[in-house]
Amino acid sequence: MVLVSDGSRFKVKGNAYREIAHILNHISYKQVVLALANGTIDEVIASIPGEFTEEIVDWRKTAESQARAILRHVSELMAEAPTTSRKDFALWATNQHKEYAPYLFAMLDGRDLMPMIYKRLC
Repeated sequence: MVLVSDGSRFKVKGNAYREIAHILNHISYKQVVLALANGTIDEVIASIPGEFTEEIVDWRKTAESQARAILRHVSELMAEAPTTSRKDFALWATNQHKEYAPYLFAMLDGRDLMPMIYKRLC
């Protein structure tokens, strides 16, 4: 802040200030969850000064907790899944657990569910 003799005040903003302000003005819960899905959350947090990261870290913890709960539920459903054939599995998943069917198929195929789960949380 610059104070001129006539009482005028000017705020001088450097490049770092503008960059941080841009990040903070555009960061949201959705952006944090997308960063988790993309695996870039640590870079996002590292790019922000420590005094501004509290809310972002809280959002991260919330999203990670919700994602773990969904993963746990899908794992419990998989324990009940028919193992006789993929067709039986597909019928079971789409008829009885339609909401979780994409996760069930991903788990059956051995894919990582977390990016899918995070994108659902957005």
